[in-house]
Amino acid sequence: MQKPHISQGDLVRSYELSTTSQAVYRQTLMKYILDADVSLSFHSDSEMLLKHIIRTAKYIPGFGCIALYLQDRDDICHVDLSDSEQIIYLHQESLPVTLTAQFLADEYGVENAYAIPRSVLEQHEWMRKVLPTHKAHDDAASLAAGREGSAQQDESMLIIPLMNSGKTLFGFFAFAHPIPDLELTSEEIGLLTLFARQVTLAIKSAAIHTELSEALQRAQDSEQLKNYFLITASHELRTPLTAIQGYLELLDNFRATLSEDIRANFLTNARRACDELTLLLRNVMDVSHIDQDRIEVKLRSVRLWDAVETIVEILNPLILKEKRSLNVGVPDMLYVWVDDLRLRQILLNLVNNALKYSPEGTHIAIYAEQMTYDVLCQRFPAVLPIERLSDNKEYAVVTVQDWGYGIAAEEQPQLFTRFKRLKSAINGPQRGAGLGLYLCSQLSEAMRGYIWLESTGIPGEGSAFRVALPLKKSEKVA
Repeated sequence: MQKPHISQGDLVRSYELSTTSQAVYRQTLMKYILDADVSLSFHSDSEMLLKHIIRTAKYIPGFGCIALYLQDRDDICHVDLSDSEQIIYLHQESLPVTLTAQFLADEYGVENAYAIPRSVLEQHEWMRKVLPTHKAHDDAASLAAGREGSAQQDESMLIIPLMNSGKTLFGFFAFAHPIPDLELTSEEIGLLTLFARQVTLAIKSAAIHTELSEALQRAQDSEQLKNYFLITASHELRTPLTAIQGYLELLDNFRATLSEDIRANFLTNARRACDELTLLLRNVMDVSHIDQDRIEVKLRSVRLWDAVETIVEILNPLILKEKRSLNVGVPDMLYVWVDDLRLRQILLNLVNNALKYSPEGTHIAIYAEQMTYDVLCQRFPAVLPIERLSDNKEYAVVTVQDWGYGIAAEEQPQLFTRFKRLKSAINGPQRGAGLGLYLCSQLSEAMRGYIWLESTGIPGEGSAFRVALPLKKSEKVA
């Protein structure tokens, strides 16, 4: 426990206070408590309030040591300020929750507080840690009062609990080492209890203020997200719609002069724009359903090659246009237990992203491997903490690899969140609403799978997006 700063002047004033009448001490205490009560209302920030409470409690007249204990995780531990005025939780001086019932027993009850004999406290390791810290002050106070230090062995520690609205203990004040000859009556204990009650109310009020502030911030963030989405979505929708409209107008205006090859090319481009528009709208609708916990998947056995082949056919015009090579390495008879539509949606988003965020002319790869859970964890440490993956299952790991610019490490953690786009993409020509990868993550999770990214962030080494999906054992190749 951090020692309170006690000067020789403090000891003299304590001695002077002990020689005054009980009425004078009560008036001094009452004034201090009332002033402290007023000052508590000035703090709505939880951290600033807690600092103020610790400072205020230390100087309540009449005691050499006043400590604040608060619930933190499984223990009630001493809360103090460091030399740099930072709040610290001293877990080495924690009071185990199991001891609170013993300490706060009826036999020690005094008004709304508890006076626990020092002889009882010293039986516990908790108090043996705390008491030696203040031994020097005990001795100095005893000498100032003209008494032997051993006479303090009959002292009691006054504990005033802090209770929440459910009458559950979440902390307490410990008042120890009273000044010599100080006799605490019910009136003084009542004043100290009043202070503890006001502290409890102030902590609750600050917590409510914090919750309201956070809720307001979330609402403001949500409003900003909504506005960002409306602006982005309108831009995203306008692009494929403009392409469709443009090709249809060309076909209508120049139908008599266009060759068959040009007409076919216009129709292909219009169809691609329709596919892009459909993907965007489906992403938006699915994200809405996810947010309302309405996402549905219909799991069945699906041949992975069929899903990959469908995606390649959709994107083949763009692959040819950008003069890319596409390497596909998917076993013919690899079956997964998924929703067919959702699987194709994930693959379309991933391959589409690989094309958008890598230079024209570079190649793309789609490949898959089957492996047990143990092998999966050994090969890819990123899946280790994922509880929804089962150690008694086998998985197909599908990888979509590009050799583009890569993704910097600092941008990777939020890549699968809503409306998140890379800084380079926001300022670049690539379009996107920041929903595709978020949707891939949610759909993978709904199918008891997992998606992750591997990238060094070094241009030319690109990115590998991997999806682990449950294998359909009955139809796998031995």
